[in-house]
Amino acid sequence: MSDCSRVKPMLPGLLNQELNSSDINEVQAHLSRCVQCREHMSGLPSFQNMNLQEVVMVSSQSTLSRRLYVVLTAVAMVLCIGGYIALAGHGLVSFIQDPEELDFTKMAAMALLVGMSTLFSVVAYQRYSKRKSDPYQEVER
Repeated sequence: MSDCSRVKPMLPGLLNQELNSSDINEVQAHLSRCVQCREHMSGLPSFQNMNLQEVVMVSSQSTLSRRLYVVLTAVAMVLCIGGYIALAGHGLVSFIQDPEELDFTKMAAMALLVGMSTLFSVVAYQRYSKRKSDPYQEVER
């Protein structure tokens, strides 16, 4: 019964695509074995005229769209970072090879670029390592 009390409030969120993937899996697994929750779900206005297979399809589509969003975000980040590295590297090489620039200016520019790159790398690594335990992950919706 404790599973039912946990799952019943999540049923509207299942259809509205408001649940994360672990909650979707939990609700689907519970619905597959609990007749009372399936009956309760069929009584909700959002779920009338839908069977369990249709509900599973809707929730699977929301999981698929979330995965697509994550993949597209990762691709965009890789392209942005790669572009930054390529342009910064080209600019640095051009700047260093310019005979009219002072050595002090060249060293200062290199120090600034190395410092910014290091800082960016540290922040990116921290964000990547903490992404699983991010307490604000659910706030993104």
